[in-house]
Amino acid sequence: MLKLELKPENPTRPGFARLVIHKWAGDTNNVTLSVQRNQDQRFLASDSAWVGSEVFHILPRLQEDGDSFSVGLGPDIVDPLLASRENAYRLKLSDNLRIDEGRLIIDNDVISSLAGGSNVIPNRLQPLTEPLSEPPVAESAPEPIVTPPPDIDPPLPVPPVKKPPLTWLWLLLAVLVLAGLIGAWLLLKPSAGMTSPATRSPAAETVPIPATPTTPSTAATGVTAADAAAPCAPETMKTTGELDFVKGCLQSQPNSAQVLAIISQAKEQKHCDVAQRLYAYKAQSGDTAIALKYAHEYDPLTAVKGGCFTADAETAVYWYEMVINQDAHNAEAKTRLNALKK
Repeated sequence: MLKLELKPENPTRPGFARLVIHKWAGDTNNVTLSVQRNQDQRFLASDSAWVGSEVFHILPRLQEDGDSFSVGLGPDIVDPLLASRENAYRLKLSDNLRIDEGRLIIDNDVISSLAGGSNVIPNRLQPLTEPLSEPPVAESAPEPIVTPPPDIDPPLPVPPVKKPPLTWLWLLLAVLVLAGLIGAWLLLKPSAGMTSPATRSPAAETVPIPATPTTPSTAATGVTAADAAAPCAPETMKTTGELDFVKGCLQSQPNSAQVLAIISQAKEQKHCDVAQRLYAYKAQSGDTAIALKYAHEYDPLTAVKGGCFTADAETAVYWYEMVINQDAHNAEAKTRLNALKK
């Protein structure tokens, strides 16, 4: 069985990756590849769609790198694989003389072409062979020559305006100052019916405080506001869509024990898609405890009949291998992997 890894190119390019192939004993030329996903056992076609019959993709020449081989893959294969990271994929390689297959491990640093943005100039656009001709500039018409009408008398001179003497300005300023002083005295003069600030009663300054409306105590209901709005709560699972629940729950960054508890609740409520997505996301991100539990779901020795998961030895092998890739000394994964490969 092959060991297959999808790793980012160096430097990283959205939509492109290198397929690293271990234990390949075939030729490096005329190699074909088929991709099958475990969700519905469908195969990847050349138009990035998933179809019911097997489709083989012709690969470029494999490059030898020590004990392994590698080949570059483009968005036509990389993007469909990254569209649902929670799925497991089985890849089959053939060179007309030898056929071998294995489970694919996708590196977390591989990114889809969608990460590169949508404002990319297509290569098919060609520059114009001739520059656009500039529009002709319209010549400005000559300004008409205006001839003044004859027999017009010149305007009469305007007599200068006499300025008032400076003495009147000083008198006007004095009157304005005097009027201001009188007005200020009238405003500051205390009236007989008013009480001075020093003798006012403190009660007159008191402003009644409106009563604050009371709300039911959270202790009486037994549920705090934080619990009611928790993104991973079972109540949230019932009121939101499965994909939205998974996204919101993972954004709150629950630990492994919390994720396993959520998965258990999802299986009890028959939200199988929630359980599978949580398992796959955390296992693919390197959580060996959850990857091991996920392998148990498919292991014929521990799988539960009539539940969300069906016993599948090859899928169990895939997740046990992922555990060992992260934790090479995991005794349970090694034992079960050896038993399933016999």
